[in-house]
Parts: sequence; structure tokens; C-alpha cells
Amino acid sequence: MKTRTLGLQMIVVGVFIQIPGCFPSCLIAGSIAFCAFKNLRSVPPLPPHITHLFLENNQISEINATSLSGLEKLQELDLGEQKVPLVIRTNAFSSQRRLRRLVLGSNPGLQLEQLAFAGLSSLQSLHLDYCSLNESILTESYLEPLSSLQTLDLYGNQIKRLQPSALFANMNDLTYLNLELNKIDEVCESDLVGFKGKHFTLFSLKGVYLRNMSNESFDWQKCGNPFRGISFQTLDLSSSVNTITQFAHNASSLSVQNNRLTDLGDVYIFFGQMRRLKLLFYGGNIIKWCTLSRRVSPFKGKVLDLHGNSLQSLWAQGKCLDLFDNFGSVTSLNLSSNGLHSLPRGIFEGLASVLKMDLSSNALVYLQPDVLPKSLETLYLSNNFIASPDPAAFRSLSFLDLSMNRFYCSADLKSFLTWLKQTKVKFLSPIQEFRCEFPAGLYKMPLLDYSAQLTQQ
Repeated sequence: MKTRTLGLQMIVVGVFIQIPGCFPSCLIAGSIAFCAFKNLRSVPPLPPHITHLFLENNQISEINATSLSGLEKLQELDLGEQKVPLVIRTNAFSSQRRLRRLVLGSNPGLQLEQLAFAGLSSLQSLHLDYCSLNESILTESYLEPLSSLQTLDLYGNQIKRLQPSALFANMNDLTYLNLELNKIDEVCESDLVGFKGKHFTLFSLKGVYLRNMSNESFDWQKCGNPFRGISFQTLDLSSSVNTITQFAHNASSLSVQNNRLTDLGDVYIFFGQMRRLKLLFYGGNIIKWCTLSRRVSPFKGKVLDLHGNSLQSLWAQGKCLDLFDNFGSVTSLNLSSNGLHSLPRGIFEGLASVLKMDLSSNALVYLQPDVLPKSLETLYLSNNFIASPDPAAFRSLSFLDLSMNRFYCSADLKSFLTWLKQTKVKFLSPIQEFRCEFPAGLYKMPLLDYSAQLTQQ
């Protein structure tokens, strides 16, 4: 019995080390040390094999050159939310050549000595959110040692001017920058010289109101375009729409898709302020309401992408039904993935020039014969629920995509099946792949086989 008990003790010690006097109740699992919420005042002694160390919610007031001695294998370190002011001294991480992720967030009043990050040449992710930092974190040389940095989180600080220093030119891997909820009043072309030539997967200025730039007296010509020479996968300008469009008043193409914009009326703002705008990609936003300007001239846009914008919710409430009244020049319209059950009568009346329309991946069950614009040539209707399509709705088309549509195979489908054999419309997916979805007894039967069956009856 003693031998078995001793064996169990050895196993437990191998997983959790909790030896008062040696390790102050840190839980160690493999190479991970959980030392959070322990009221620690300094980094405790730990085994040298530790790679992930979690020290958040303690009372550690200082990290210096000896604080992490013996922990040279660290890859991730979390020092967030200390209950006392935290100071990071010069060379505090000089021995952490393997550290990839460092969390210092939620430390209001965080103090960084000038060489606080020296030695972190492999660091990829740095989190400095809610640390009361000002613009010196970007203008001075604090971040210079971080040559491998990919993610920089500066959410909710006290940055008033966005002026990155020239050292950022050496950060070739920096692609994610979060500046949400800072106090930046303006951003001009000369400010972002340090970011020229960079491509960001995310550059977030959400909740940054740029108040100076909202003044009528603001000199836009002198300010210039701050984003000149910078590219983005996602540029989040939520809460700043009225100001940011001024930056690109000569642009012909604008993408603000997959952000957190909530008012579909922004579409009018963009086209109204950017008179040369031809292509607007506005899809994937979190649309909740629609406030359209009534006194506007016809827009000159050619391509309008509104996919994934919850249009069904707006139109069902009778809102934004005149959305397209000023888009007589649009030739391509994307309304896919909007949860559309039906199309309001007259919704497309303003689209006098549209040639291509994408209504795929909605929940459409019926198309009225006169709902589509007479100019329309190409229609994408894949992945809908149009059980018995009316051929009259397709009279203007040259190309049609009906793949993955849920057909109801009954006598009501006969006119469509007859049209299918006779029409000159070119289908963008083989009609041999069309299948019955309902009733259950005909599930997945090829539509052409069902048509032959009807003929024989």
C-alpha cells in the first residue's frame, strides 16, 4: 500500500508542483505554469523548462533584468492586470530570446524604461491595451528591438497623435495594429510616413472620432491622404465614416467590408462625398438601421457590393426601400447572403443600367415576373428556395445560375421544365446537376429525369 501511495504522489508532483516555501502555489502542468491570482509580489522561482507563464492579477510592481533569470525557454508571458503600478526596467527581457507573446495589458500607468523590450527579437505579439500609454510608445524607440513583431495591440490608451517613427520600416512582419478607443483627433499624410509600403491584415481605428477633422475649417488639402502608400485587408473606421471619406475624395474604389458599420446610409455618404467613386465594397457589416439622405444627385457608381448586410431585416420593417433610387449607373450589384425571403415590389426600379446581379445564398422562395430590372443580363440565384421558378422572371437574361436551388417537383414545375428545354439562356452550372429537393419521395432525383417522367404521364 505504501509503494502504491508513493507512486501516486510522484505522479501528482509531476503534474502539479505546490510546495509551500519553494513554489508559492503555482500550478505546473508540463511546461505551463499557472501563477495568476496568487498575490505574488515578484516572479516566483520556477523550473527552467517552463515555456508558458501566466502571472496576471498579482501584485508585481517591477520586472527587471533578474526577474526572469533561469526561464530562458519562455515562449509566452502574461503579466496583465497587476493590482499595483507596474514598471518594466531596462533589459527586463534581455534573456528572453524565445519569447513569442507578451501580455502587459490592463496595467493603467504602466511605466516602460527606454530599453524595456531589449532582447525580444523573436517577439511576435505584444499586448499593451489599457495601459495609459501616450503617443511616445510609437514616436520613440521603445519598440525598436521588436524586429519580428506581427501584432501590436494598443487598444484603449491615451494616444493623441498617430505618428509612428521610422523604426517601423524595419518591422516587415507587422500586419495587425489595434488603435481602437484612443484619443487621436486627426491623422494626416505626413503622420503615417513610418507605415508607408506596409500591408495590414487589420488596422483598427474603431471608436477614434478624429474630432479636429470634423470641423468645417479643417484644411483637407494641407492634411492630404494619410493612407497613401499603405494597403489593408481590413481597415476599421467605425464611428469615423464622415471624416475618413474625406481622405479619399479622388478614389475610384473603396472597400470597407467586414467591419462594424451599422448604418446602411453610409453608402450614400461615401458616394456623396467621393464624387469619383465607382466601386464600393460594403459587404459583411453589422447593419442595424438605415438613414438615407433625401437630397442627393444621382451617383456615378458602377459596382455596389452589399453582401451579408442583413437587408431582409431592414426591408421587412419597410426601411431603406428607396436604397437604389440614385444608382442608375450601377452595372453590377451583389446582394448575396442577406437572408432575403422575398424582394419588395419596385425595389430595383432605380437600377436602369444593371447588367449583373448576385442574389445567391439567400432564402428566396419566389421571384415576381416583373421584380428584376429589364436591363439585367446575368443573375446568380444559387442556394435559394425557389420551389417553382416562373420563367417570366428570367425573360431578359442571357446567363443564369440556379445551382443548389431547392426545387419542388410537382405539376407546378411543368412550365419551368418546358422553358428549361427551350430557352437560349446559358446556365452557369450544368442543368444535369439540378435536383428535386421536395417531396421526400423524389429527393435528389435529377430534374431532367423528373421532366421525362412527367412527359410519360
